[in-house]
Amino acid sequence: MKRLSALLTALFMLFALCGCVKIPFADIFKPASEDRKGSPDDQAEAIEEPAEIEEEEPPASVADAFSAEAFGERMLESARDFERKTDFTFKKEDGLEEKINEALEGLKRKYAYGGCVGNVETRMNDNGEDVDVSVIVNYASVPPEIPENAEYTEEEFFRQVDEVMFRGERNHDFVFSADSLTRPLAVAAVLDYEQALKGLERAAAYYGYNAEYDIDDYDDYTVIKLDFGYYSGTVPYDELPVCASAADAARAVAKQWEEKPEAVFRCDKKPTDDAVIAIGWTAERNISAWPSMGNELSYMAIGESPVIVYIQRKTLVDKRELRQKRAELRQAVADAASKVVSAKTDEKYAQAYNAASENTEYDISIDIETDKLDKDMAVECSAYGALVGKKTINTGLARAYKDVCEAAGLECCVVFGTYLEASPHEWNAVRIDGKTYYVDPTFLRFGFGPEYFLFDDYLLEQYGYKISEDCVFPQWEAGSVRI
Repeated sequence: MKRLSALLTALFMLFALCGCVKIPFADIFKPASEDRKGSPDDQAEAIEEPAEIEEEEPPASVADAFSAEAFGERMLESARDFERKTDFTFKKEDGLEEKINEALEGLKRKYAYGGCVGNVETRMNDNGEDVDVSVIVNYASVPPEIPENAEYTEEEFFRQVDEVMFRGERNHDFVFSADSLTRPLAVAAVLDYEQALKGLERAAAYYGYNAEYDIDDYDDYTVIKLDFGYYSGTVPYDELPVCASAADAARAVAKQWEEKPEAVFRCDKKPTDDAVIAIGWTAERNISAWPSMGNELSYMAIGESPVIVYIQRKTLVDKRELRQKRAELRQAVADAASKVVSAKTDEKYAQAYNAASENTEYDISIDIETDKLDKDMAVECSAYGALVGKKTINTGLARAYKDVCEAAGLECCVVFGTYLEASPHEWNAVRIDGKTYYVDPTFLRFGFGPEYFLFDDYLLEQYGYKISEDCVFPQWEAGSVRI
């Protein structure tokens, strides 16, 4: 009975306590942040004074013993990210400042890659047990990335040079390990490059014409710094015409020669010298409305795969006179093409011949051997001689016929070779319904008869024509015969 009385007394006191603060029993377990039920006065009675929070001391800075290797790796990482300021905390030790400065001097040679660091400032703060160090780097230029495999070979160097010039970069640092490229070897490499550049001035005139260089050698790396110059008319590498056949290349070169004496194209593999010569001489005879014969070709192929081929033509007529005569020739071609009005294709080719050779005299006195060709002959032997000067030979008649046909929307090209195994001769190939036929404006002009108009390959051989190995036309389909 006494135990029951004691229990009831304890319960009564508990209920009395709960009734005093008026907090529902379940709310005892609510987080302090949740809203509590009851009046503001009741809640105020329930709020206890917060306990004082002891302030925690900041963690001690983590200080490492100085290591030149770890210091260098961190600075190298900063340099690659082009960070100007890099902070360290080192344990205090005797000679720390000297060790840091010594490490920085080595790093200037090792990771600055040829003078990319203008100057380095070191700030040190002794905070008692440790030393805070800030290294501030003022870069002269963005540090280049060190290649994973930096072994030097001349082949690798030239390959990188080609890639840089193909991309049109104006300056580039070529970084090689000092073990594979010593300073004397670097000087020799640049001298070899200078010799190659003399060819590149011709071969890559579309993208670069000179390069200035400097050499910096350091503990672990040797740097060849090249600054390239470019022509204003540089063609971006990705925009170069890609040619799968000699005919493709001849068409691309002829098109470019309409605007300037240099032309360039890309192909998958390096063409032979004979192939480039054939491309050049075929293109020279098929430039649209060009008022002069060319008298010299030069060319160069760069790279292995892909290959860039540069080819240049020269003529005896100066630029100013060429512009004037070309304007006259273009007008004459347009006038002649306006006379091609028939609805039938074969009749159009006939009308084109009549318009191209009308009132034109054949000058049998002309000798176009290279050593005898002069400026006036170069003009007379072109389409200009037939359509404007009205005096020419087989070369001018064939080129004029091609120009008039093209202006009238007819497929035509100039082919060249020999006739009856005699002197060089030029005539034309045309296309009707997908088949190739030939037209010889010269023999038609001499009145030899209609058999020299639209004859086929069989008659070409029977008549005694032989197309030169240097002629890549006629090839109408793109890529029909690979280079």
